[in-house]
Amino acid sequence: MKVAVFSDVHGNLPALEIMLRHCQDVDAFLCLGDLVNYGPWSEECVQRVAALD
Repeated sequence: MKVAVFSDVHGNLPALEIMLRHCQDVDAFLCLGDLVNYGPWSEECVQRVAALD
C-alpha cells in the first residue's frame, strides 16, 4: 500500500495539483494540516482534498 503524506499547502492550489499529479498510483492520502491560510485558493484546496478517495 502506498500512502502520500503531505502538509503545509497553505491554500496554494497549483502546488497541490502538482503534488497530486505525482501521486497517481497512491492508495491513500494523509494530510497533516495547514491546508488553508495565506494562499488565495484555500476553499478550492479544501474541496480538492475532500474529493480524494
